[in-house]
Amino acid sequence: MREKPPIRLLALDLDDTLLGTDKKIHPDDLLAIQKAREKGIRPVIVTGRHWLNAHQYAEELGDDVPVIATGGASIHGPRGELWKAYRLSREAALQMVRWAQEADVAVRVDYELSWFYNRRPELDFWNDQKFPDHMGPHEHVDPRAVEKNPEDPLQVLTGGRDAVALMKAFGYLDGQVRVLPLPDPNEPRVVHITHSLATKGIALAWLAEKWGLRREEVMAFGDGANDIPMMCFAGLSVASDRAIPAVKLLADEEMEGPGGIALILEKYGLI
Repeated sequence: MREKPPIRLLALDLDDTLLGTDKKIHPDDLLAIQKAREKGIRPVIVTGRHWLNAHQYAEELGDDVPVIATGGASIHGPRGELWKAYRLSREAALQMVRWAQEADVAVRVDYELSWFYNRRPELDFWNDQKFPDHMGPHEHVDPRAVEKNPEDPLQVLTGGRDAVALMKAFGYLDGQVRVLPLPDPNEPRVVHITHSLATKGIALAWLAEKWGLRREEVMAFGDGANDIPMMCFAGLSVASDRAIPAVKLLADEEMEGPGGIALILEKYGLI
C-alpha cells in the first residue's frame, strides 16, 4: 500500500471553526498552527467573510498567510493583493438589486474593497440584532451603486427574514450563478449569490496548484454548507464540533471544542 504524502497545507474556515463564540482564535490552536508552520506546513484562511473582515486573522497566524474570501469568490495574497477572483456578472447583480428595491428587501453588493446596501437594513443579516448606527469606511448605502460601477461585483447577499425571499426569487438561476443558503440549507440565515465557480473547493484547488501541492497534501477544517466543496477536495477533512450534519457526515475527523485544531494536529503528528 502506497504511503500517504505528508500534509503541507491547512485550510481553515473562520467562524465556528478557527474562531470560538468570542470570535477569537484559541491560544492552543494559535500555538499549534505556529508549530506546524515551523515544520513547513502552510495555513490559509478559507472563509465566507469578505477579505476586509478576515485578513486580521490571517495576520495573526503569520505575515505570509493568504486568504480565500467571500466563499471562494476572491483569493488574496498576504498583503491583500488580489490573486484570483470569480465575479458575479454586473447584469445579474443589477437584476437582483432592482428586484430588491421593488420588494422592499435590503441586499448587500460586495466589491473587492467595499460593499453597498441598496437601503439601510433594520437588522443585522447574521444575528437579527439592530443594525449598527455607525457604518465603517468601506460600507455605504447607495441603491444605484451597481449602476454607477462598471465592474462586476463579487456577490449579492441578504439575511434574516429576507434570505428565503431572495432565494425564491433567484434560485431558478442556480447553475448560471451559485445560490448558497448558510449556515445550513435547511435553516438559512443568510443567502449568498455568487459566480457559479465561486466555491471554497475550487479556490483551494487553484491555490494548491499555484503552490505545487496535491489534494492529498491538504487538510481542511470547516463547519458549514460552504465548507463542503473544500472538504471534498482535501485529502483529510475535519469537522468542527459545531458543524452541520452534512459536514460531519463527509468529514474524516471531528474536532472537540476549544483547542480542537491543536488536538487534531497533534494526533496526526503535524506538531
